[in-house]
Amino acid sequence: MTKYCPVCGSSNVEWLLPQTWSVWYCKDCGYIGSLIVEDGELAEKIRKEWEKKHLQRE
Repeated sequence: MTKYCPVCGSSNVEWLLPQTWSVWYCKDCGYIGSLIVEDGELAEKIRKEWEKKHLQRE
């Protein structure tokens, strides 16, 4: 099952340390935490909102 970042919706996430399965790291936004999204539809909505906010900053 694909895992997604709860902050930016990216699937570019991995365990921060393989020995600590409960800590994830997102390579796109830098999120570090134990919460992870497994719902692709929810991740897509998160990603759209994140991109919208990110583009407004530029």
